[in-house]
Parts: sequence; structure tokens; C-alpha cells
Amino acid sequence: MAEEVRKLAEQAGQSAGRIGGLIKEIQAETGRAVRSMQEGTDEVARGIEVINHTGASFATIKNSVEHLAGLIRDLEGLSAEMAAAGASAREDMTHIASLTEETAAGAQQVTAASEEQAASVEQIVLAVQGLSRMVEDLIRQAGRFRV
Repeated sequence: MAEEVRKLAEQAGQSAGRIGGLIKEIQAETGRAVRSMQEGTDEVARGIEVINHTGASFATIKNSVEHLAGLIRDLEGLSAEMAAAGASAREDMTHIASLTEETAAGAQQVTAASEEQAASVEQIVLAVQGLSRMVEDLIRQAGRFRV
């Protein structure tokens, strides 16, 4: 009988050791999951910061394009006045037309850059959404490890 009690005590001790090891493994895995979630959260925060910066850039570009449009309208008015002024005004008008074309080309370049930035923002948004889903999955998975 004492031998059986001793064997049971040994088995209980071994089981307790295995349980303790399992608890340590679960705690370590939970720690890794928490760190992964924090990294995901940090990545999302960086993505949001990039999106905010891009939004500010779009606002600046929009203001510049509006300003350029106003300048172009002004140049059109000046061109009409110069055409009425005579031959010397025609030379000035040719110069202004050249500037207008350059300004329009600049506006087209700004528009192309805006479209590229819009595509980048869309990619960032998709990446942020993916990271968000990953964080949610990690949170659900971490919920399974509660002791």
C-alpha cells in the first residue's frame, strides 16, 4: 500500500511538473502574441500617420492647383487686353501663351502626382485594413490562452 502511495505521489509530482511546464509554455506563447499585437498596433499607427501626412499633401496640392487655375484665368484676361493693344502686345501675348502652356504642363504633372499619391493611399489603406484584421485575429487567438 505504501508503495502505491509513493508511486501515486511520484506520478502526481511528475504531472505537476508537466503542468508547470505547460503553463510556462502558454505564458511564453501569450507573451509572444501580445508582442505581435503591439507590433501590429504600432504598424497601424504608422499607417495612419502616413495617411494623415498624405491627406495634408493632397490639401496642399489642391490649393496649388486652385492657385494655378486662378493664375491661368488671370493670364487669359491679360491676353485679351494685350491682343487689343497692337503689334507689340502680340509679342507679349506669345510669351504669355508659352507661360500658360508651361503652367498647364505643370498642372498636368501635379495632377499625375496626385493620382500616384491617391494610388499609394489606397495601397496604404488596404495594408492598414490587413493589419487590422491581423490584430483582430491575434486578439481572438490570445483570448484562447487565458488561464
